[in-house]
Amino acid sequence: MSWIHRQTWHRHRYRKRARTISDQAMESYLREDVPCGFPMCDVCSPTIPHLPRTANHLVIPDCAILETYLEVFQLPELQGVIYVTSVVKQVAARGAFRKGNKIRELYQDARRQCVLFDDTHCVWTAGEPRDFSSSSNLQLMRAAEYYFQHLGRNIPVILLSDDSSSQQVQLGRAAVRRKSPHAAATQTDIPTDSAQHSAVYDGMGDEELDSLLTGGSTDDFDIEALQQSSVVRDTLKSAISQGVQALTSAQYFAQFWGHVPVVTDLYESVQQSKQAGAREESPGKDLKGYRAHWSTPTVDQGLKSGTVFQGTLHMSKHTSQEATVRMGSQGSSLLGQILVKGRAFLNRAIDGDTVAVTLLPQTEWQAIPTDTAQDEDIEESDSDEPGSAQAENRDHEGAIDTPMPSSPGAKSSSGVNKAADVLEHQLVLSDADSKAAQRQGDRQQVTSNKRQKLMPVGEVVSIIHRSSQDMVVSITDEDTKALQSRQLTTRSEAVICVPTDRRLPRVRVRSSQLEQLLGKRFVVRCTGWEQTSMYPSAHVVRVLGRVNDLRAETDAVLVSAGVHWQPFSDLALAELPQVATAQDWSLPEHEVTNRRDLRGSEYFTCSIDPPGCTDVDDALSARQLPNSQIEVGVHIADVSYFVKKAGFLNGEAYARGTTVYLQDRRLDMLPSLLSEHLCSLRAGVDRCAVSVLWTLNADLSVGSIWFGRSVIRSRYQLTYQQAQDLLDGKSPMTDPRDMAVDPRDHAELRSRLQMLDKLTNKLRAARVQNGALELEGGELSFEAGSDGRPKKVEGKTPLPMMAVVAEMMIFANAAVAHRIAAAFPGAALLRRHAPPRPEGFEQVRGLCEAAGVTLNVSSNRALATSLEAACSASPQAASLIKSLATRAMSEAEYCSTGDIRPGRGGMSHFGLALEEYTHFTSPIRRYADIVVHRQLLHAVQSDADQAMQLSLQGSESARAKLVMSHAELASAAEVMNERHRASKRAQKECSDLYLLLLLHSEPHIEAAVVYGVRPTSLLVFVPKFHMKGTVHLTDRAGLVRLPLTAPGQNTDDPFAASDRRQFRLETGDNCASIVNVASGQVTFKAEPMDKVWVELAASGSTAHGPTLRIRLVSAHHPAVQAVSQAVQAASEADYAQRAQRAESVPGGQPTAEASGDQQARWGVIGRERADTTGQFSQ
Repeated sequence: MSWIHRQTWHRHRYRKRARTISDQAMESYLREDVPCGFPMCDVCSPTIPHLPRTANHLVIPDCAILETYLEVFQLPELQGVIYVTSVVKQVAARGAFRKGNKIRELYQDARRQCVLFDDTHCVWTAGEPRDFSSSSNLQLMRAAEYYFQHLGRNIPVILLSDDSSSQQVQLGRAAVRRKSPHAAATQTDIPTDSAQHSAVYDGMGDEELDSLLTGGSTDDFDIEALQQSSVVRDTLKSAISQGVQALTSAQYFAQFWGHVPVVTDLYESVQQSKQAGAREESPGKDLKGYRAHWSTPTVDQGLKSGTVFQGTLHMSKHTSQEATVRMGSQGSSLLGQILVKGRAFLNRAIDGDTVAVTLLPQTEWQAIPTDTAQDEDIEESDSDEPGSAQAENRDHEGAIDTPMPSSPGAKSSSGVNKAADVLEHQLVLSDADSKAAQRQGDRQQVTSNKRQKLMPVGEVVSIIHRSSQDMVVSITDEDTKALQSRQLTTRSEAVICVPTDRRLPRVRVRSSQLEQLLGKRFVVRCTGWEQTSMYPSAHVVRVLGRVNDLRAETDAVLVSAGVHWQPFSDLALAELPQVATAQDWSLPEHEVTNRRDLRGSEYFTCSIDPPGCTDVDDALSARQLPNSQIEVGVHIADVSYFVKKAGFLNGEAYARGTTVYLQDRRLDMLPSLLSEHLCSLRAGVDRCAVSVLWTLNADLSVGSIWFGRSVIRSRYQLTYQQAQDLLDGKSPMTDPRDMAVDPRDHAELRSRLQMLDKLTNKLRAARVQNGALELEGGELSFEAGSDGRPKKVEGKTPLPMMAVVAEMMIFANAAVAHRIAAAFPGAALLRRHAPPRPEGFEQVRGLCEAAGVTLNVSSNRALATSLEAACSASPQAASLIKSLATRAMSEAEYCSTGDIRPGRGGMSHFGLALEEYTHFTSPIRRYADIVVHRQLLHAVQSDADQAMQLSLQGSESARAKLVMSHAELASAAEVMNERHRASKRAQKECSDLYLLLLLHSEPHIEAAVVYGVRPTSLLVFVPKFHMKGTVHLTDRAGLVRLPLTAPGQNTDDPFAASDRRQFRLETGDNCASIVNVASGQVTFKAEPMDKVWVELAASGSTAHGPTLRIRLVSAHHPAVQAVSQAVQAASEADYAQRAQRAESVPGGQPTAEASGDQQARWGVIGRERADTTGQFSQ
């Protein structure tokens, strides 16, 4: 229905400088069919989302309530909230864009059963168009009265406001227009009488009016705004209604939510934080402390002129006194980074804030350290380190998980670009020889030289956007002792809390329930940082548990990584097949007839997974065809059959983005009925699948390929070890958890596995020839005790069969990527991996040069050749070289083909050497794969019978409903990338936590490789744990730390300290030596590429958790001798195993290609969830 009323309003604005009044005409188009969103309403059309069917009340909050208590409204318990358009616009007009986005998420999430009501265009509630930056509850009064009358005066409607005028009287009838529906059926114009504005001055004295017209402020003002408050008061006084109530926040939460602790606790925490902030804003204080932030107009002017720089602030992981500001896409290069040092210059900025920065004089700029790498990998919370994922979360793209990129800065504007140009110009001028160089036309060379020498230093002058991240904190030891020394009271008190993340500042939390926070880890959210306060203010969001409790610590990891997980909603669960147990479900016959039947014995389909795997995404098949051809198949769980695009379950999966695998649990993307049963390709049951079948010629070239929906019945659910044993001609080892293999099927299984092995060897060789990188990652496996705490750690042992499965997944992903890119050239979901930046390989380049190899990063083939040569020249450092190269890679990302632009690799995948690549093989645990399934199936259906489809659906637009548009896909890709990063961060931090807990209880002695020498320390790499760290060679007093020679040795006692004074440390020429002062004998010497022994331990910390400590160990230490003997025995056993495997191949020799060593070079960590092994963080 079209609009039925057009209102015309006049806005009169007084211009102080011109001393004139301007008249601005405004129009508003009104409708009577704006839906109310209540599902039981007989008048309005149904909507999704909708209000609760059994709501005992409805609530309409005003702007101030939403801005102050938004965290409370984000709780899933709060339902039946009506967000009116006028309030949402008012929040946005105040510049609270992030809060506006969060409000949008609330009313768009159908699970919350809240709605957005367009009161500004509803004929029964619309008022005068106004400046939404001002505050008025007049519009809300109309909306509240309308809802009460519209729903038959049966459901109480609450107007929620802390405004003083709303507290004076119960809200009554709010001047709702009483129009006849018949009279409203014609379009009319409704002008307002501008003469009424003279009434605004009737109650004002001459002095007051003169003050407004000639006051010191130069701001113009709306004349209508002067009469707004009197209109509101008159409306309130004349309003009489028993159903609509005006309540303050305190009254509402006490009356309606007092029985729900999670709501009342969070409300009280926010309220106390608000009151504490108000007390700190005393204007009579001596304003000493931080400098005042610049105003928004001043910052905007500076951005345009190039004197102010905008970017995202990233705190150092080693000190809270230093940070870098990275400007947009240039943040990865020196040109896009500004150093900020000291609390005064940080000026209340927090990690993740978008800030405005000015440069200090060039004399304050600082030299850039030659080694900018982090010393201790295990503290790098944002590093996407290889092998950090839990066993079940594997990607089969090969071998590499790359470092996590920093949070992107604000998008570049013309001002930001101009600022970058100015910064580049200043970098050039800071060189004493720059003028001469510029005269010679060599400005670029000078700029490059200075980027390597000096880093601009700046000062934060404004915080453009505050980071909305949650902090995990605990009360400081000092405040804990103070609280424990006296009797706690119920009055509100403030304490200082320290975050677990060292990059974040201490915060002040005020609460009346401090006894519930003592000794606990809890989540807080910052509410502000006053200019005169040493700490930011924060309020408590929720309590995680006791400090050092394993569950609480892992929950803290999830919060720090940005992973938010809640149980599946009832609406989503209602879309699941309604069966009592998974065994009660069966595939409908009509669905079987619409699919290709691959259940026959000739297919012999099997899955290959880690032990105990329950969410089986993929299965493989291979068979010999009569005409000497071979058919191989990859069969993937058909999740899109159960998860419909427009359903609530799809919304849940999209919000989660991926399954998160931790050491102690798994946070599923889909309910267990699907992930572990109906979608999982378990053996012996019929399952829906989406299959890719290749028909191969005798030379293994592809003859044809088929995509489509199928129904399969897996014969066996093999483990990697079982499949490897069968391939090697041995009887498979069977664990009680594993499925037994019938001896009569051994020969058949081995034959088919050999087909796959032969094919994947050829596929891998072709990719390597094209430049695919064979890098390395690490995976740790923990054995837990009865209390759940780690008792033992081992590196995952790769098997050749893992590479077979990995290569088949890559084969399928590439084939599907080519298919959907051809079908949807402007809106296909691909996985892109851009070429790395050369400057990221400085450490790798140094190691390669030490091995006598020149590193070439001009292409993936050149890089692969260089790395292989360096690893061959220095085998003991091969793991280090490949691990560092992994970290230097750029991050793979999801993208829409409509976003592809020339340069930076286009659509190709640099690491895999493939022109097109996507994620297709893990839809149970990744939402991206579900999207790709839908695109593939739509493309196949279009090809199969496009003419029939168009005739049935009527038009081309009907087809578009099945495929996401480019805009939708690009937006979804950003969300999927963010969820993927958060998942990787959580998995790595959880693995790090378990390792540190183990090292805290039981130190380990391991072999390490030196990769850098500093004045008082060594940079080492521990291959077993794929961990970098720093070995300090001196203590704080400057005394040499001698290598440990015996277990439990105490080097800090006075007698040991006396002995250490006889030694001195000498460093230089990339070499470190410990020398006996008296004799001049060198007792220890190390340089890059040397092997050393280290003790790994962890020191406890209530605030930050365990922290890694590394000590040098003598080669004569008893533990070193024991480890060396164990390594020797393992090497001999490995050689014997390779020899046995080689005997099964005619003319075979026990080479590295037949062993786990080859797999280490492939970088196959071990596939725990079906899809490419995490290479390049895909």
